[in-house]
Formats: sequence, C-alpha cells, structure tokens
Amino acid sequence: MPATLEKFDLLEDFEKREVSDFIDFLLSRKKNKNLTLPISDFPESLQSVSVWNEEDLQVFEQSRYDFNKIQSLEW
Repeated sequence: MPATLEKFDLLEDFEKREVSDFIDFLLSRKKNKNLTLPISDFPESLQSVSVWNEEDLQVFEQSRYDFNKIQSLEW
C-alpha cells in the first residue's frame, strides 16, 4: 500500500478528487449489495407497490384533453 499512497501524492488535485470519487462509488456499491431483499420477502414488497385506479388516471386524461385544445399561434 505505501506505493499506492506515493502514486496518489504524485497526482494533481483534480485527479485526487477523481480517485476519491471513484473510491466513494465503489464503497457505495458495496454497501448497496447488502440491501438486497431475501427472495422470501419479494411477495410482500410487491404488494406494497401502489396501484392506480380510474380516478387517478382521470387527471392525466383531463390534462391530455386540455393540452390538445391549445391552439398554436399562426404567423
């Protein structure tokens, strides 16, 4: 490891930031691997997904209708 630190010291400041950011990225990936659910928990997690009904979708339909009513300017 001492050779790695010597190499790090030879880098410019912006290069050191890039190395640091990359190390942070690798550590975050490692941390996120531990967040996976066991296969037995998938049915429960899927049930917690929200479901939209017709009333929820009506807002989008009304917006589409209103948008289509807009007349473009003519030159």
